[in-house]
Amino acid sequence: MQIGKENHVPTILREGPYRFYWYNHEHTEPPHAHVDQDQRSAKFRLDSVGLARNIGFPAHELWRIRSIIGQINQHFRRPGMGTLALSDASDTGAD
Repeated sequence: MQIGKENHVPTILREGPYRFYWYNHEHTEPPHAHVDQDQRSAKFRLDSVGLARNIGFPAHELWRIRSIIGQINQHFRRPGMGTLALSDASDTGAD
């Protein structure tokens, strides 16, 4: 897994062929993540790990992506926050 940035849009994660990311300007929407692979794109809500939009992914890949998001979901949200944060990516646990 890689965590980084690409094209000024924060990349949450790269897992296999998938790039997970979010836009910083979507504060009015419920927490969600976007995922792309080649010309395919999907958007998943993080509160219930539900599909919000799909462009081109077949059902079996959507299940795989949903599973990945379910496994890592807690790492990308801080309790009580309506927006996402790279909480575990930069926290060392030392205060």
